[in-house]
Amino acid sequence: GLMLEDHVRYFRLRRQVRLCEKTREFLTDAGVTPRAVPLKLLIPIIENASLEEDDDLQDIWARLLATAADPTNKAIEAVPSYLAVLRELSSNEVKFLNAWYETFVGNTPGVTEFSRAYITDSRFILGELLPIYTASVVIRYQGVGDSHVEITVENLAAMLAVLVRHSLVTKFVDDESIVRARPLASSVNDPTSYSLTDFGVMFIAACRGCKTVA
Repeated sequence: GLMLEDHVRYFRLRRQVRLCEKTREFLTDAGVTPRAVPLKLLIPIIENASLEEDDDLQDIWARLLATAADPTNKAIEAVPSYLAVLRELSSNEVKFLNAWYETFVGNTPGVTEFSRAYITDSRFILGELLPIYTASVVIRYQGVGDSHVEITVENLAAMLAVLVRHSLVTKFVDDESIVRARPLASSVNDPTSYSLTDFGVMFIAACRGCKTVA
């Protein structure tokens, strides 16, 4: 019992050290002097980040901490609701959200400011989300003779259901007009479309340390 407690304590200590180092790195890169972070944000970030084994996810916790500590960041604050959502998400789900957001950056080179309305008004069908998903997450295929496309679509649909449940994504059912207007990027023929919610955009921006979504 004591050995296990010591192991957990040592593990959490190492993860806390890494969290502090990554947060300091993000703040240094931003060229800002940190401000004091409210305890209601600081304590849950440290608690959750010290239990996180996935470096990619812990980096997100560090970015949220850096966002909260950045005195120049007026538009976006790391609020407790973001922390509650991040605690429930997997690394793949966070990577997919970030890659989805990146499509707006990639489609508008040189533009650094986005309105939330511009992003939330953009709907995507499964055929458009599929390449974003497959490029951003680690997919493990199971079974013999199964279609990789079908398995991937099922995984994507399951992930989207999770993101809808957390109010990060909105689902539009039977959106035939959007399907007719856009040639499908794959064989996925589904009239359902999805968009990032206002909360979802703010959540992603805070996780990225972004200051330019208004």
